[in-house]
Amino acid sequence: MSDDLFYYKIDVLLAFSAGPENREALMTSRERSYLRRLPDEITIYRGMTKSELDSGKFGLSWSLKREIAEFYAITFQRNSATTGQEKLVHSITIKKHEVVAYFAGREEFEVIYISKDLLQPYRNFVYPQVVVK
Repeated sequence: MSDDLFYYKIDVLLAFSAGPENREALMTSRERSYLRRLPDEITIYRGMTKSELDSGKFGLSWSLKREIAEFYAITFQRNSATTGQEKLVHSITIKKHEVVAYFAGREEFEVIYISKDLLQPYRNFVYPQVVVK
Protein backbone atom coordinates (compact mmCIF):
# COMPACT_ATOMS: atom_id res chain seq x y z
CA MET A 1 0.00 0.00 0.00
CA SER A 2 2.89 2.33 -0.70
CA ASP A 3 4.42 4.02 -3.71
CA ASP A 4 8.03 4.39 -4.79
CA LEU A 5 9.68 1.71 -2.66
CA PHE A 6 12.66 1.57 -5.01
CA TYR A 7 15.17 2.56 -2.33
CA TYR A 8 13.77 0.00 0.13
CA LYS A 9 13.43 -2.88 -2.31
CA ILE A 10 15.78 -5.22 -0.43
CA ASP A 11 14.05 -4.56 2.90
CA VAL A 12 10.65 -5.20 1.32
CA LEU A 13 11.94 -8.36 -0.38
CA LEU A 14 13.27 -9.74 2.90
CA ALA A 15 10.11 -8.84 4.82
CA PHE A 16 7.87 -10.66 2.35
CA SER A 17 10.15 -13.69 2.17
CA ALA A 18 10.35 -14.28 5.92
CA GLY A 19 8.43 -17.55 5.66
CA PRO A 20 5.20 -19.07 4.40
CA GLU A 21 3.73 -19.84 7.82
CA ASN A 22 2.29 -16.33 8.26
CA ARG A 23 1.41 -15.42 4.68
CA GLU A 24 -2.30 -15.78 5.22
CA ALA A 25 -2.10 -13.19 8.00
CA LEU A 26 -1.06 -10.62 5.40
CA MET A 27 -4.45 -10.86 3.72
CA THR A 28 -8.04 -10.24 4.72
CA SER A 29 -10.46 -13.16 4.65
CA ARG A 30 -11.89 -11.75 1.39
CA GLU A 31 -8.42 -11.64 -0.19
CA ARG A 32 -7.61 -15.20 0.97
CA SER A 33 -10.91 -16.41 -0.48
CA TYR A 34 -10.25 -14.68 -3.82
CA LEU A 35 -6.77 -16.19 -4.03
CA ARG A 36 -8.07 -19.70 -3.27
CA ARG A 37 -10.58 -19.41 -6.15
CA LEU A 38 -7.90 -18.60 -8.74
CA PRO A 39 -6.74 -21.41 -11.07
CA ASP A 40 -3.56 -23.33 -10.23
CA GLU A 41 -1.65 -21.37 -12.89
CA ILE A 42 -2.08 -17.62 -13.24
CA THR A 43 -0.67 -14.93 -15.49
CA ILE A 44 0.60 -11.86 -13.69
CA TYR A 45 1.64 -8.50 -15.13
CA ARG A 46 4.13 -5.86 -14.08
CA GLY A 47 4.80 -2.38 -15.36
CA MET A 48 8.57 -1.99 -15.34
CA THR A 49 11.53 -0.35 -16.96
CA LYS A 50 13.35 -2.01 -19.81
CA SER A 51 16.44 -2.18 -17.60
CA GLU A 52 14.45 -4.16 -15.00
CA LEU A 53 13.33 -6.57 -17.72
CA ASP A 54 16.89 -6.92 -19.02
CA SER A 55 18.23 -7.59 -15.51
CA GLY A 56 15.71 -10.36 -14.81
CA LYS A 57 15.51 -9.10 -11.23
CA PHE A 58 11.87 -8.09 -11.01
CA GLY A 59 10.12 -6.19 -8.27
CA LEU A 60 7.59 -7.86 -6.01
CA SER A 61 4.34 -6.11 -6.94
CA TRP A 62 2.46 -7.60 -9.88
CA SER A 63 -1.18 -7.44 -10.97
CA LEU A 64 -3.67 -9.96 -12.22
CA LYS A 65 -4.90 -7.25 -14.61
CA ARG A 66 -2.84 -6.10 -17.58
CA GLU A 67 -4.48 -2.65 -17.57
CA ILE A 68 -3.21 -2.01 -14.03
CA ALA A 69 0.36 -2.87 -15.11
CA GLU A 70 -0.07 -0.57 -18.12
CA PHE A 71 -1.04 2.26 -15.79
CA TYR A 72 2.18 1.80 -13.82
CA ALA A 73 4.29 1.48 -16.94
CA ILE A 74 2.81 4.39 -18.87
CA THR A 75 0.85 6.78 -16.65
CA PHE A 76 2.28 6.51 -13.13
CA GLN A 77 5.04 9.08 -12.68
CA ARG A 78 5.73 9.22 -8.93
CA ASN A 79 8.69 6.83 -9.01
CA SER A 80 11.49 9.37 -9.29
CA ALA A 81 14.12 6.62 -9.48
CA THR A 82 12.93 5.59 -12.95
CA THR A 83 12.07 8.96 -14.50
CA GLY A 84 13.08 9.09 -18.15
CA GLN A 85 13.65 5.36 -18.53
CA GLU A 86 11.87 3.25 -21.16
CA LYS A 87 8.91 1.42 -19.61
CA LEU A 88 6.86 -1.60 -20.67
CA VAL A 89 4.53 -4.33 -19.41
CA HIS A 90 5.93 -7.79 -18.77
CA SER A 91 3.86 -10.88 -18.03
CA ILE A 92 4.73 -14.30 -16.65
CA THR A 93 2.73 -17.39 -15.77
CA ILE A 94 3.28 -18.78 -12.29
CA LYS A 95 1.82 -21.42 -10.01
CA LYS A 96 -0.75 -20.05 -7.57
CA HIS A 97 1.19 -21.50 -4.61
CA GLU A 98 4.09 -19.16 -5.52
CA VAL A 99 1.97 -16.11 -4.62
CA VAL A 100 3.11 -14.62 -1.32
CA ALA A 101 -0.04 -12.52 -0.95
CA TYR A 102 -2.96 -11.03 -2.86
CA PHE A 103 -4.13 -7.50 -2.00
CA ALA A 104 -7.43 -5.99 -3.11
CA GLY A 105 -7.19 -2.76 -1.10
CA ARG A 106 -6.61 -0.34 -3.97
CA GLU A 107 -8.49 -2.37 -6.60
CA GLU A 108 -5.18 -3.16 -8.29
CA PHE A 109 -5.56 -6.95 -8.05
CA GLU A 110 -2.05 -6.89 -6.61
CA VAL A 111 -0.04 -10.07 -6.28
CA ILE A 112 3.20 -10.26 -4.33
CA TYR A 113 5.50 -12.64 -6.18
CA ILE A 114 9.17 -13.31 -5.43
CA SER A 115 11.20 -15.27 -7.95
CA LYS A 116 13.68 -17.78 -6.55
CA ASP A 117 16.49 -16.06 -8.49
CA LEU A 118 15.73 -12.76 -6.79
CA LEU A 119 16.04 -14.31 -3.33
CA GLN A 120 19.22 -16.29 -3.96
CA PRO A 121 21.74 -13.59 -2.91
CA TYR A 122 19.90 -13.12 0.42
CA ARG A 123 19.32 -16.78 1.42
CA ASN A 124 21.48 -16.51 4.55
CA PHE A 125 20.75 -12.90 5.45
CA VAL A 126 19.76 -12.28 9.05
CA TYR A 127 18.58 -8.87 10.27
CA PRO A 128 20.76 -7.57 13.09
CA GLN A 129 19.07 -7.69 16.48
CA VAL A 130 18.01 -4.36 17.93
CA VAL A 131 18.79 -4.04 21.62
CA VAL A 132 16.66 -1.61 23.60
CA LYS A 133 18.21 -0.49 26.89
